[in-house]
Amino acid sequence: MKIVSFIGTGNYQPVYYYQNDKSRYIKTEYFIVAAEEFFKPDEIILLLTQEAMEKHIDILLPKIKTSCVKQILIPAGKTEDELWSIFSLIAEQVNDKESIIIDVTHGFRTQPMLVLAAAVFLKVIKNISVEKIVYGAFEARDNENYAPVFDLTPFLRIIEWSSATEQFLNYGNTLQLSNILYSEHERLIKYEKPEKFSSLKKFAKIISDLTNSLSLIRPEEVSLISKKMPLIVDDLKVKFNNIAAVKPLGMLLNKIPESLNSLSLSKNELFTKKGFFAQSQMISFYLETRQYPQAITLLRESIVSLLCIIESFDVWDKAGREKAETMLFDLSSNCRSGKQIDGKKGKLAAIWSEICNCRNDVNHAGMRKSASGAESLIKRTEKLCKRGIEIINAG
Repeated sequence: MKIVSFIGTGNYQPVYYYQNDKSRYIKTEYFIVAAEEFFKPDEIILLLTQEAMEKHIDILLPKIKTSCVKQILIPAGKTEDELWSIFSLIAEQVNDKESIIIDVTHGFRTQPMLVLAAAVFLKVIKNISVEKIVYGAFEARDNENYAPVFDLTPFLRIIEWSSATEQFLNYGNTLQLSNILYSEHERLIKYEKPEKFSSLKKFAKIISDLTNSLSLIRPEEVSLISKKMPLIVDDLKVKFNNIAAVKPLGMLLNKIPESLNSLSLSKNELFTKKGFFAQSQMISFYLETRQYPQAITLLRESIVSLLCIIESFDVWDKAGREKAETMLFDLSSNCRSGKQIDGKKGKLAAIWSEICNCRNDVNHAGMRKSASGAESLIKRTEKLCKRGIEIINAG
């Protein structure tokens, strides 16, 4: 594990740096000396300008015990090009899958922001683990000259939580969020009673199930999961309110059930008026999250189900659904030949052939002579789904 630390040009004064409580402290003018004692790194990376090196390095180095210390000269950061250069130098000091601690205590002006951006970047590019981001709060020292060490890592987690929530809201994928929630559960139970956050693990499992149900187009499962979510989120928010470092997570999690409110159903409601509305909203959700194969597939099956209900066919039985499909093909053929078909069946018949052709084009993976290009197929899917939704929800 390595510590990445900045050294500036300030006139640093000795202070008693401590973590959590004052029983364990290190007196030093350079926070990296305290960080070394607290975290026991294998390597220290010192990022400093030429001016900072001339002012501090001869005094600092004898105070450091770690055998591997690298001094990396960085520009002053007076131009945007120099800022990008600092960013690149930070990124170059970290290897794939390494664990690092970032010390921003003596960082100058924009440097802490650059290192936060680098941390996010490196987690993706090099799969690093950021164990902590720490700040020795000299300005928060008390009358006895004791200064606390602030753990800023939760602010990095907020970025990760936000990105994971966005992945679901924009693309319907909860895998990243589910993994984060499992990790948060494991982290929190180290400091809290395990049963206190059992609902966090439960929520992670539920949203993982939700992704599976959405991916495999299981509207009844989706609707039942959507109904459970608000209660679990409300429970978590109450618990999170007492822990500042995870309180924002409760705010983000609340966005998920909000986006699924219209999909929530009780058991056996799928083929009621409310249930068909929920199916139409699920099709809309698929369109919004760019899940086009799921959208057109669900539209096709919803129309078959709707005709089953109209004709009193058994909607769950294979034979009943085949009867509905045969009727739809016959009605669709009549429509194409110019025969007038009134009512909802006529509207279903008018769109049926187009839906089947579009669905087949999607599901046959373009392996037909008449296959459409992706962009054209997306436009057809969106247009047909919007028309289908109007028909399903019409009185």
